[in-house]
Amino acid sequence: MIKLLTILGCIGLGMMLKKVKQLPENLYLKLNRLLIRFFIPVLIVLHIPETIFTKAHIWPVLSAWIVFCGSLLFFFIIGKLKPIDRNSLGGLTVTAGIGSISFVGFPIFEMLYGSEGLKIGIIISTMGTFVICVTAGVLVSSWFAAKQPSPRSILLPILKFPPFIAFALALVLNLSLYRHPEWLRNILTTVNSIFPFLALITIGLAIKFSFKELKDRHLILGLSYKLFIAPILVFLFFYVLVKRIDLMAQVCIIAAGIGSMNTIAIVAMELGLNPALCSKMVGIGIPLSIPMLFVINFLLNT
Repeated sequence: MIKLLTILGCIGLGMMLKKVKQLPENLYLKLNRLLIRFFIPVLIVLHIPETIFTKAHIWPVLSAWIVFCGSLLFFFIIGKLKPIDRNSLGGLTVTAGIGSISFVGFPIFEMLYGSEGLKIGIIISTMGTFVICVTAGVLVSSWFAAKQPSPRSILLPILKFPPFIAFALALVLNLSLYRHPEWLRNILTTVNSIFPFLALITIGLAIKFSFKELKDRHLILGLSYKLFIAPILVFLFFYVLVKRIDLMAQVCIIAAGIGSMNTIAIVAMELGLNPALCSKMVGIGIPLSIPMLFVINFLLNT
């Protein structure tokens, strides 16, 4: 209960800060940039070099692809049963298929499952959802927008993305059996302790929630897949095929139900894939997903 109240309190604080006129209107974007360029790389460098990778770590990556491929199939079927305009269908496919693992997931994983859960979340994000975002996500968005993607347009964002650079460095350190000296670990841990709270406050600043928007049929379809169908798919994957619901499975299932990634929504909006709908998938999907994550966690542990 304390963890839930902490998460909701930080998000609520962010929502209240939006009403402070002295603060800049684009504070969310500035904090978003700070998290991406500094705090998330620090988080990765803290945990990944000392993570012992096993064959089991392929499952978190696969779970992210299951969610994305499931979205492709789901909205392909929906489009055949009841035609949806191409821009809306494309926007729904990519935003429902990729979750905001780093901004929403990392603080929740750490609060619910500690450092071990966070390590799994980092793998889902850096090797799963982000790679999907800048490869398959860009490809699918470009296809729906009738634009031709190039290898350069796909690879360049990956190579320039600070969390990816940090992950590549951390992976090299991991393979070289590097271990942080105690003084450096203490510094990284202290900096990292700020991240969960700042990330949740940033989410609160970004939220634009209105129950009136839930009358949008397309939005309901997108949220239905993202919040309900996606975690069920990942649960079935672990329960039926992997045949276990351990800590790794729980983190992957919860990750599947997290609201849409802001980055892929921006990509889709820039390509003209129904910007209003993509924005709602993030602004409404994230706050709705948070209480659902705790429901999923409760069900998994009963």
